[in-house]
Amino acid sequence: MIAGAAFVVAVALAILVWPWRSEGPAGGREAVTAESMRVAVLPFTPHGFGADEEGLSEGAAQLVALGLETRGSLEVVPHRRVLAAWERAGLSGARAFNAESLSALAGELGATSLVLGDLHASGDELRIVAELVGSRAGAVLARADIRGPRDSL
Repeated sequence: MIAGAAFVVAVALAILVWPWRSEGPAGGREAVTAESMRVAVLPFTPHGFGADEEGLSEGAAQLVALGLETRGSLEVVPHRRVLAAWERAGLSGARAFNAESLSALAGELGATSLVLGDLHASGDELRIVAELVGSRAGAVLARADIRGPRDSL
């Protein structure tokens, strides 16, 4: 169900980010190719799910990371490494993130950008929203929004 949607999100983000604009060292902007990107996909924030579906946020993030890896044009931080850093930073269960904590997490992971996402469930509908953000200033570099019936995503 979520595997197909996660793959679509991963491909959409990969297509949207090449080439992308990066915050330069002095606040300027420079063109950067996807080959120089190192992306960390963070656990998605679930909305409207039952207790029996609590693993979906980490599962969706893992599927997006796998989808990005198959593109081969950018480096993806291993999912288990992201989860370990996520736990150490005390971000597990957080609903909102500040730029400083995300920048510190990206620094620990050696990531140039992060994928943040939300999973929304409403009745039989599922919506996945993901954003690729730069690790320095937190600027949104790309966005993907997929929705549809739970049983077809």
